[in-house]
Amino acid sequence: MTFEQLIQATPPEWLLKSSDADDIAIVTVGRLVRNLDGFPFPGWSTADDRKKVSEQVLPVLRQLRGMKNAFCAELSDLSYEQRRLLLARKQLTPCMAARQDGCHILIPPRQNAIYMVNEEEHLVVHCCQRGNRIRDILNDLSKIAATLDGKLNFARLPETGNLTSLPSEAGDGLQLYTMLHLPALTLGNMMSQVTKALEKLHINISPCYSDGEDDTGSLFILYTLPGPIDSTAEIAGHYQKILRQLITRERQVRQRLLEDPELRLADNVARAYGTLRHARRLTLRETRNALSMLRLGTATQVLEWENLDPTDATDSLKELDLIIALTSAAAREEEEPGLPTARATLTRSFLKAHPLHFAPEFS
Repeated sequence: MTFEQLIQATPPEWLLKSSDADDIAIVTVGRLVRNLDGFPFPGWSTADDRKKVSEQVLPVLRQLRGMKNAFCAELSDLSYEQRRLLLARKQLTPCMAARQDGCHILIPPRQNAIYMVNEEEHLVVHCCQRGNRIRDILNDLSKIAATLDGKLNFARLPETGNLTSLPSEAGDGLQLYTMLHLPALTLGNMMSQVTKALEKLHINISPCYSDGEDDTGSLFILYTLPGPIDSTAEIAGHYQKILRQLITRERQVRQRLLEDPELRLADNVARAYGTLRHARRLTLRETRNALSMLRLGTATQVLEWENLDPTDATDSLKELDLIIALTSAAAREEEEPGLPTARATLTRSFLKAHPLHFAPEFS
């Protein structure tokens, strides 16, 4: 599979399809890391070291089930624009996007996993599922780990487990990440409270698009830290329990906003719709925020779509969001000034093709 074939193929289900009409848990990713014994970690390695690691790992990865015709590329062969496209599709990590010689990425035709060689560790595997299908992810990663363990000599110690570039993260070598759409908690200015509460429970949450305070699109990443050896089941159970509680909390706040006599939710949704329906120039940030409000309005039935049910409307809005992100990522420097106009044109065309109106009680 070439890069063009990968990008032109239908985006993976986990990236676009909703697991439910609530549109809260978007996608969950399991991250498995392993390092080869006898080689320096990627952050301290030379190009020759990384080449030797790749020569051992790549043939094994190509033999895995489902890897026939997989996309495979060395990062030094990908252009800046190609890396930005993969980042926009959530098929490349920011760390990997900065890598060069001896660093490879493999994506099978189903696009349900991403294999990165010489990212922060010698081998990083991401398994992706829409919603919060944690059990499916753990099953997939368990099978992959069992196959790899039988064919590669990984660095591990009996008392600490798998060795990683950060000594504090040695152990099972597995993390869970869930992308969450939390517009109600964001509107209610509750995210700082949520963050503090989760810290006490040893679970972290951060904005999706920034390490700072950028809550663009009300998208957040909930994630675990790597645990000690044989802790996967315990950590996954704790994580799933917290995730369910957070989803319940978002639903409760949405209901409270719906019952607000001042109609603040409907007002925010109406303002977002007006912006997208009539604006002639849109920044990427305001586009994401407005689309987030339309998704919230759809999930809470403030909005009624004439030719789409709520789940299809949510998926279509996410697809529009992805198209806008890919358009921005693929643009060259000389095209940047025209992007605000292009975004506005895309959103107006979409809303013209998919008419909607407000539910009678919010009209």
